[in-house]
Amino acid sequence: MRAATERDWNNLQPMPRDHERISLDLAFTAQQMCSLRLGFIPVDQGQKWFLYFEDDTLHIHRSWTGYKMFEVVFATDGDPARARFARVNLDPECYSGTLDEARETLLELLQYYASDEAHEPYEPSFVSALQEATQPNYLGSPQVVGELLLPFFKGALCKELPRHVSGLEVMPEFEETSYSDLLAINQRITSVLCGEDEAFHGLEAWRTEKGLGQAIIHQLGLDAGWYADENLGCIVSEGLAGVSSQITGIVDDWAKEDAPLDFDDLMHYVAVLQQFTTSVVLGTHTVLFPGITLSDFTWESRTRFVRLDDEVGQEAREEEDLLPGPPVHPRPDDKGKPVKLTAPSTPTALWTWQDAASTAVVIPDGPMPTELAGIGFDSWRGAPMDNAGWEQLAAQSLIDEPPFAPPPGKKAAAGVVVVERDGRVWVVAPSNAFGNYPATFPKGTRDAGMSLQGTALREAFEEAGLRVELTGFLVDVARSTSHTRYYLARRLSGNPADMGWESQCVMLTPVSELAALLTSKNDAPIIQAIKALASQ
Repeated sequence: MRAATERDWNNLQPMPRDHERISLDLAFTAQQMCSLRLGFIPVDQGQKWFLYFEDDTLHIHRSWTGYKMFEVVFATDGDPARARFARVNLDPECYSGTLDEARETLLELLQYYASDEAHEPYEPSFVSALQEATQPNYLGSPQVVGELLLPFFKGALCKELPRHVSGLEVMPEFEETSYSDLLAINQRITSVLCGEDEAFHGLEAWRTEKGLGQAIIHQLGLDAGWYADENLGCIVSEGLAGVSSQITGIVDDWAKEDAPLDFDDLMHYVAVLQQFTTSVVLGTHTVLFPGITLSDFTWESRTRFVRLDDEVGQEAREEEDLLPGPPVHPRPDDKGKPVKLTAPSTPTALWTWQDAASTAVVIPDGPMPTELAGIGFDSWRGAPMDNAGWEQLAAQSLIDEPPFAPPPGKKAAAGVVVVERDGRVWVVAPSNAFGNYPATFPKGTRDAGMSLQGTALREAFEEAGLRVELTGFLVDVARSTSHTRYYLARRLSGNPADMGWESQCVMLTPVSELAALLTSKNDAPIIQAIKALASQ
């Protein structure tokens, strides 16, 4: 492994005049100094620091902006070597914290990058996401979490209903449940969400007191002061107990109805409550149930949740609810002429964006959720306006790739496979199925003087409305008139509803559905490469 140098990263900024010098007296072993002298070259957006060592000084930059945040000066003539002092960037344009906070960050960085762990072979996060989401019992899947919670909701109902009806013969699939039975189900769910069952995995960073714990406290109505210092197990168990109490109230009020009791209405409403609880566990409640808490679920307020499919998507919307897009694309072609769509695409309900098992579809200027997995769908107003701008953007995060030599007579082209955190993949439907592609990956011909990486970034935005960062080489594919290099990428921002005139819809689809959507033989090698990556 070679050491990083200043030439290995673009757009590096010097230490500004507005900096502070802090004294250090930190000892490092010979092995630790070897690790620090290697520096660090990021290969993924999640790796936020670029480091290189030169003339007994360790230079530490933010990888995306290039800002130099620290310079650490070492005395290396002794044994052990020692870090003597550091310069710290306190320019308000680069840093908004205090000097003490900056010092703490620096110490953490030195400890980490002096370790062997920092230089272990790195698996990009999109690969991990793809692999993790395709494994069973993935707790980032609404289906998995919903199935985990289902016995609790059935049990809570079956504990209350015998007080109001004689037996449960009206619902033969339900069995009367005791308090101890429900408590056992509660404990089972709590153990899974707290990481005590190795068969379940996913969202580990979210399933903490600060993440899931705070969501449960606020959304399920626990006393924030009382539970502030409790562990996640206590919070989850008490949150479920609160849900059970809410179901008790719902059943009691339902049983007071003067009209004949309607079990379907009750089941329907409790199913909405289950989906709300599922969204809290997944952290998607801010999108699916904005402003809603457990206390809102009373039998009297059930009309607020008129249709389960509108809110959380248990059933397909009726045809009149989902209409095809306009017959003319809202954006003209490159010559300024309108683009007529012979068979406009139809969007899907908003809940499909949050369901990792669903294919979500957006049409030009169509509605979108505000975010997915913590990354907003904000329009990219500062997108490059010309090829030079795309080249400048590509130069900020160049990736390693094999040589590219298209056969004689074939145009050089580039495409991009953007993998979402939940393992789904972004694809586009060309307007009027141009080129006999009902759906495909964003791609385009390389212009003279433009790089393949810059071309891929441009196509992701122009065809899918997405701002992405390339994370790796995927595969080269020979087409009838072109030879196309495909890159893997991750979404940084952008709004797919901003798609250009070449696309009549943008889709986010599970890998398992790619072959059914992308029927061109030219896309088969790309799908195979994606599946091979997920199986590694």
